Formats: sequence, C-alpha cells, structure tokens
Amino acid sequence: MISEVKNLKVILAGGGTGGHFYPAVAVYQELRSRFENLEAHYVAVEGGIESRQLPREYPEIFIHKVRTKGFLRPLYNPKNLLILLKNFLLFQKIKDLLKDLKPDFAFLTGGYICASVGIACESLKIPFFIHEQNYFPGMTNRFLAKKSNGIFLSFEGSKKYFSRFEEKVIISGNPVRKVEVDREKLLKELNFDPNAPFIVVMGGSRGSESINFNMMKVYEMLEEKNTNWQFIHSTGNEEIARKINNAHKFVRAFTFVDGMVKYISVANAMVSRAGATTIAEAIAYRVPVILIPWPHAVDNHQFKNAEALMKKGLAVMLIEESLTSQILFEMLWNVIVGKKGEDLRYNLSKVYFGDPTKKIVDTILGFLKSGRR
Repeated sequence: MISEVKNLKVILAGGGTGGHFYPAVAVYQELRSRFENLEAHYVAVEGGIESRQLPREYPEIFIHKVRTKGFLRPLYNPKNLLILLKNFLLFQKIKDLLKDLKPDFAFLTGGYICASVGIACESLKIPFFIHEQNYFPGMTNRFLAKKSNGIFLSFEGSKKYFSRFEEKVIISGNPVRKVEVDREKLLKELNFDPNAPFIVVMGGSRGSESINFNMMKVYEMLEEKNTNWQFIHSTGNEEIARKINNAHKFVRAFTFVDGMVKYISVANAMVSRAGATTIAEAIAYRVPVILIPWPHAVDNHQFKNAEALMKKGLAVMLIEESLTSQILFEMLWNVIVGKKGEDLRYNLSKVYFGDPTKKIVDTILGFLKSGRR
C-alpha cells in the first residue's frame, strides 16, 4: 500500500530500443511529479538505449544492467534451448533482486527482458502492469498478459488480441515525454531561422539506410528549388551525418539526437519510421508525418501502426519497396506547402487522446490503493 508520506518504490523495464524505453521514462516523469520520495529502479538491457541514456538524463534512477537475448525464428530453432536456459538463470537473478528491493509495483513496456521481470513479479506476488505501444502486440506482452494486473494499450484496435483478458485492458494511448521548449531559442541554437519551415528526419533510434539514402537525394533537389526549409536529421551513421553536413547548409545531421522530442514538438513536419513512440510524439505535438514503415519489423508491426493512422487521416504512409527519392520529395512538398499538409494539420487538430501517462499512473495508483493483488 502507498503510505501517507508519499513513499513509492517502482521497477521499470523495457529494453533495447527507444520504442520501449521512452514510454517507461514518461511514466517515471509523471510519478516523480507526484511523489516526494520516489525510488525508481530500471532493469536495463546491456547495450540498449536505456543503458546509455539513463545515466545522462536520469542519474537518480538506479540501473540494473543484464544481458538477454530473444528467441530465434523459427521458434523450433535448436539454439533456443540454450537461450531458454540463459533466460531461466536471468529470471533467478531478477527474482533475487526484486526480493531484496520489495517494490510496490513494476511497469513493463516490452522487449524480451520484460518476460523475466514479469515472471519474477508474479512469483513474488508483486503487482505488475504491461504497456503495448504497437498496434500488433509483441510476443512478450502476449505472454505476460494473463499474469499481469493490467494491460495498457495504445490502439483501440489492439483489444482483439487480448480478448481473453478484457477486464484488464485499458486503452490508454502511448505515454509521451513532456517537454516545454521555446521554438525560437531552440532553432537559433542550430543557427536556423525560427520563422522558416523546420522538418525532423529520423529512422528510429538506430537510423535507417533507406531514409538516409533517399533524403540525401531530396536535399539535392531542394538545393535546386532554393527553399528556406531546414532539417534536423538523425542518421544512425557517423559517416553519413558528416557527408550531409558538408553538402547542405540547411541540414543539421547527427548520428543520434538526444532529446529528439524537443525538436519534434516544434517541427512543421516529420519523415520517419513508424515506431509507436515516434508516432505518439508526432500526434501529441500535432506534427504532420510521412511514415516509412521498416519492412523487417517483427510481425510487420510498423506497417500496422502506420496503416492505423493513415486510415484516420493522421499520417501519410510510403512503402519502402516502392520508395524513390522523387516520390518522397513530392510528398514532402505536398505536406509542407500543399493540400496534404493542410488536411493532416486539420485532422490532427481535432484529435484528442487525453493524457496517456496520467491515465496509466492514475489506474496503477488506484489499483494499489484498493489493496488488490
């Protein structure tokens, strides 16, 4: 139970990519704003984005780094027996950690690490809640659904995948990191004109070869058009970033951009993969976005994410197989100065998802206060 002096101890986990990491951070931010004495522990994948970002952005969070690996496809691959053994040993390690920490609850945002954390919570009768960012749920969340105390979903259409646990399902939306920035100041730091169009380009937390290649061609076309458009581009590749910066004065290219959400919040448009967190941030800040789903995403979940938004008129989707720099250039032009952009901005202005982070935290705290387990 939560004490009157507002003490709370929480376990967070969600590993490997920004799509799992940033929703956990958003929930942490909300908890921190409510509790005077919050003790947060993050079970982090060694080498994952959380292992790099937490010490810089949230040094007050205790980090417990572990090594883990997901099962190989197809699942009957003989090497999965060794992975199963290693995951069992990891489960024992995490169980010992949780037994020592005695947290009030755990919030798990997906990735293979969450399977061990969830099973350990169940064995110790520690309440835990899962959050699914994508339209089509990942293997770990499908596995943990029955054992969990609550299932938070980003998309209404995802309910059908958890029909057996309907009483646990809450359509929360995807938690987004809250930022308040001054557009003029932020863009001037990049030596940009705050009054000119500003576009964010990113291929997910690890970059995208396809987006990099096609956008480099687009930048060349824009040189000929002599527009005043300005770009920040997260490439995932140091050499590509250097080439872009050397060739185009209106682009600021980086291998990785810390706090990209700041730039998304003031952008006029985006070109991006269709990861769930990127989508949520674009919608939250009403940014027209051209989505290029990664075709190799597990269960093709990026396509399903993008398709769900496209059907509601909240985004444009381009398929990588048929993508050319000319197609991308024409679509970007239409989004910045054409009717497509007007339509997207209008539709986005009418969308209201509430505050996903607040809804999640309110639900969890209500559960704990009720004394249920």
